Amino acid sequence: MRALPFAILALLSVVLQVSITPALDAAHTLPQLPLILAVYVALYAKADAAMIGCWILGLLFDLATTGVLGGCALAYGLTGAGIVYFRSSEFRDHPLSHVFLALVFCFLANEVVAFR
Repeated sequence: MRALPFAILALLSVVLQVSITPALDAAHTLPQLPLILAVYVALYAKADAAMIGCWILGLLFDLATTGVLGGCALAYGLTGAGIVYFRSSEFRDHPLSHVFLALVFCFLANEVVAFR
């Protein structure tokens, strides 16, 4: 994982999440762009870089929103660790497995954030 493209994508996803997606809110289902980026990073980066990258994305999202500091960082870090753990046992080139992992771990991350 390269640091500069990751930093640009992380900041862009957090800024878009905070500024544009509330205006596009339809039926109170906001897409979480930093979480989608965290799933992508967890699927394709090296294991240690993936977990650190996911945690950093959560921390950036915590800093940009008004909430408890560390809740999203913990949820995104656990999401990254879970995907890194399961990515060796699934078909990495199949899009359906990507969608399944994203749905399961995004649901779990939202439950961790709601639990705080």
